[in-house]
Amino acid sequence: MVIKNKEMKYLLILLYLLNAPLFFLFSQGSIGGQLTSNDTLVCGVTNSGVLTLNAHSGNILRWEYSGSGGDPWTPIMHTSSTYNFTNLSQSLHFRVIVQEPGYLPAASNPLLIKIVEPSKSGIITGENNYCENAGGLLKLINQQGKIQGWEYSLNNGLSWITIANSTDSNQLYRSFSENRLYRLSVKNSICPSELTDPFSVTVHTPTAGGTISGTDSLCSGINSVQLSLNGAAGISYIWESSGAEYGPWINTSVDNLLFQQNNILQSQFYRVKVANQYCPDSYSNTHKLIVSSPSAGGSISGIENICENKNVALHLSNYTGKITKWETSTDQTIWSQVSNTAEGFTTSPLDVTSYFRVHVQNGQCPAVYSTVKKINVESLPATDFSVSNQCRNISAAFQNTTPGTNNYEWFFGDGTSEHVKNPSHRYELSGTYAVTLKATSFNGCMDSVTKNVQIYPVPVINFSTADTLCFGDDIQLTNLSTISGGSIIAYSWRFGQNGTSALEHPVFNQFISGNNTVKLKGTSNFGCVDSIIKTIILRDKPISQFEAANNCFGTSTLFYNQSFSGTAAASHNWNFGDGTQSSSIAPQHTYSGAGTYVVTLKTTTTFGCMDSILKNVYIKPQPVIDFTFNDNCFSDTSFFHIQVDSVSQFTVQWLFENGITSGLLNPAHIFSNYGQYPVHLKVISDSNCVQEKTKTIQIYPKPVADFLVQNACQGDSVSFTSLSSIPYGTFQNNWDFGNGTTAQQLSPKTHYDSSAIYYPQLTVVSDRGCSDTIQKPLVIFDRPEAAFDFQSECYGIPIEFHNTSMVNYGVIDSYLWNFGDNTNSTLPDPIKGYLNEGTYSVSLIAVSSNGCKDTVVQDVFVYEAPIANFEVLNACDGQELTFNNTTILTAGMFYTTWDFGDGNSSAEYAPAYLYSEAGIYIVTQKIKSDQGCTDSISKPVVVYPLPLVKIKQDTIIINKGESVQLTVAGAQEYTWYPSTAMDNPTVYNPVITPQESITYFVSGTDNYHCINTDSVFILVNNDYYIKPYNFITPDGNGKNETWIIENILSYPDNTINIYDEMGHEVFFKKTYDNTWDGKNKTGELLPDGMYYYIISFDNSKRKYTGSVLLIRNK
Repeated sequence: MVIKNKEMKYLLILLYLLNAPLFFLFSQGSIGGQLTSNDTLVCGVTNSGVLTLNAHSGNILRWEYSGSGGDPWTPIMHTSSTYNFTNLSQSLHFRVIVQEPGYLPAASNPLLIKIVEPSKSGIITGENNYCENAGGLLKLINQQGKIQGWEYSLNNGLSWITIANSTDSNQLYRSFSENRLYRLSVKNSICPSELTDPFSVTVHTPTAGGTISGTDSLCSGINSVQLSLNGAAGISYIWESSGAEYGPWINTSVDNLLFQQNNILQSQFYRVKVANQYCPDSYSNTHKLIVSSPSAGGSISGIENICENKNVALHLSNYTGKITKWETSTDQTIWSQVSNTAEGFTTSPLDVTSYFRVHVQNGQCPAVYSTVKKINVESLPATDFSVSNQCRNISAAFQNTTPGTNNYEWFFGDGTSEHVKNPSHRYELSGTYAVTLKATSFNGCMDSVTKNVQIYPVPVINFSTADTLCFGDDIQLTNLSTISGGSIIAYSWRFGQNGTSALEHPVFNQFISGNNTVKLKGTSNFGCVDSIIKTIILRDKPISQFEAANNCFGTSTLFYNQSFSGTAAASHNWNFGDGTQSSSIAPQHTYSGAGTYVVTLKTTTTFGCMDSILKNVYIKPQPVIDFTFNDNCFSDTSFFHIQVDSVSQFTVQWLFENGITSGLLNPAHIFSNYGQYPVHLKVISDSNCVQEKTKTIQIYPKPVADFLVQNACQGDSVSFTSLSSIPYGTFQNNWDFGNGTTAQQLSPKTHYDSSAIYYPQLTVVSDRGCSDTIQKPLVIFDRPEAAFDFQSECYGIPIEFHNTSMVNYGVIDSYLWNFGDNTNSTLPDPIKGYLNEGTYSVSLIAVSSNGCKDTVVQDVFVYEAPIANFEVLNACDGQELTFNNTTILTAGMFYTTWDFGDGNSSAEYAPAYLYSEAGIYIVTQKIKSDQGCTDSISKPVVVYPLPLVKIKQDTIIINKGESVQLTVAGAQEYTWYPSTAMDNPTVYNPVITPQESITYFVSGTDNYHCINTDSVFILVNNDYYIKPYNFITPDGNGKNETWIIENILSYPDNTINIYDEMGHEVFFKKTYDNTWDGKNKTGELLPDGMYYYIISFDNSKRKYTGSVLLIRNK
């Protein structure tokens, strides 16, 4: 309250009379008032504004200003309640000095007029030239103010397009695909925005390697290669050549789209390096020029004598060039081509003496022929025989019709064989058998013929009847007869003396009670006959009968069994007509409903014979009752509804709590408390049938609503705590906060966007639907708006923070800054220097006079420097190295350049590189971050030379079954492949015993895991080379127990004949396997002495004869 002068006089007199202290009155006369302005934030250099004083008491003596808001204050000789300022150059605090006459002067509140620095657009930095689709970074420096957004122009500045989401960064990263101008606008607080000068970006077309076409093959000697490059894009076209597909590459010094070179001596690879000024170099495809040596026909190896219709394996060796075809002839005059271009060739079966040669051409050089190989062909015997089909168990006779004198061997198709000329053979099973006759001529040539003989099956006769056969029934006889082939075409039944039938499955009813004999005979379509005789037994049937009384529903009915089964025991099966059954003799049964039921009694003897009877049983109806209700809340009325079925006349009796009863059909009742109560209903029909039912009703308690809440600030999270209760059960809280929002949690939170008095309401609803409601007042105070500006910097540059916080009502009392690194400040506009690079979350808390606060958080970026690093594994010559980029930069992007130490470089992130030769190279990696920070590192890398893997021989010739040791050198570990017929494929000197010609390859690995290969060709002569031992001593001492023939297992087509001194054959075996132990063909011991052998082969004319000495030492 403002006290005027007259009132003050009387008040002083009164206080004096009351002896009251007077010092309280000195400050009550002059009131400085409230100084306000709508222009507290203005732009520097050119500005203006108005300050207004309100609610003051006294005369305005002067206005004052201060740079710090404290002493000293500089007076302004101005006495009006408004003050107009212009062109302030720094931030100033203003106040007004007011004085009531006769009282001390008073000062208004100080008001800060803050000067904001003018906007400064700064300068855009970055590269002006880029390869198409290459990425680049544009950066704004030396700006002052907030970036309003980046723009670009496609028409040299005539129109500009805004780049979305580009208002928060002084950096712009783009992948450039077209020529553009870039600019941006900077605005510092309320100052006008300023545009940067346009920044030009020129995009250049990428290089294209193109495709080489032209000469791809030549013959060694006088020649010329002419190549051209098509589809390339660039400025320079440098041709490179190499003796290997992957380098090293040699600069030919030719810079042209066309290339020519003469007199090439060996195969070459060519490529073109295409370059321009701004894009990475490109390479063309690698063009291969094959320079071939003169063609050499070589020679053909393989056996020279064969039997008719045998094939021969031939192999061409010592040739140079590509096999274009094999040719064959029977007279060396007319040659025909064979479909084969491999160096190995297996002929088709030959029937006449034939000649073979190979046509070879190496690249573009003239073709030549190999030497001619002659194959002599011997005739085969004309093998044939005849045989007739037979029934099973009847011997089949075989007639040999082969002309000439031959050795014969029969194979009957059932695993058995014979050596006679015209055998007979009996088969144990029916079926079709492929019979083979093999005939061998005097010159060892063999021919065979195979024919089928049919052995007919015999039928298997059987039949069955039902397990239970009763006298007087029709008896079904089921024919189970089978035959493995063909069909059964006729059946004959005989039923003892009672009848016959020719049906397959007859039905017969003329059997007698007791034992009956049945015979079944079947005949196949081949005339084979089989029969069977069985005895069947027919049993007598029982007689079913029972009695039962009619009863009411709900009582048990007794059934009296009066059935007769004679001397046989019987079982009983009752069907009560309601889906239930019983096996008791005289059962009792309670029906589930009233009505007439058809009851069936089946009586079955122990032999399975059965009789049945049906009778009606009547069950009187009984009332069916039920009643319904709903569980309720305490103090609410509960209603009960009855339902009675199956009777129309009845009375009811209800029983509630504490003995309360009712005779109404549908009564209502209010229970005295919450809890569970049994409700009992009794219904009596007009026939005195009684039905009772009891159910439990649940009466639920009601909840009591209450909650706790405290006054809060605008925008704060306001916590509500429900204090509601209920005796038992659960409840749900339904909140209406008065701000348009609701919730259902026990202790929810909400916020209020506007300051005011609100009346939040809580409605509590139990899990059973019972509810209660309460409402309380809540005061929401006004909140300040915290805000600040800053500019992110690189590591080491302090950051200036500009406080722009405001409050609508009251004043902001204090500020608290948290710089995100465990440091803080209470200054309005602090300056902060960070100790480490990174992203810092900076927060400002502004606290108003009402205790309300607001917090603003912004990320400040202190850019880090990258740490260059990479990993690479040493490799072998010819292997590509992969450089793994392990540079550390936790935020942003970086760019990598590589110097491989051999004059070549790369800008890939993690390049793969192939060195032209072995050696030690120093590789340097250079890193540049998107903020312009750099780092580099150098490391050595080793490219190991390949091991010189070499097998001692290129070609080895051995006999079939013979072993030979291979030897390789030049590495530490070896792997041979294939491992066929090899004792150990992982040693440097394995032993091999191949059965046919083969090429072995070996892979050698040195200490650095570098690998090289070599090969050797093994030519195996199939000349039936064996070595028989000349003695045998089967005396049990474990030595020389059997006759050994070295290498015999390599020729399984062998036949051994051994004779005594009289010329008698004592031993014979085909495919001999070194197992003869001095016994004759019947297994008896032969006496000591000299024995003579003949060794022959099915596929060769070669024979071995000699003697073997048998000594038992006994």
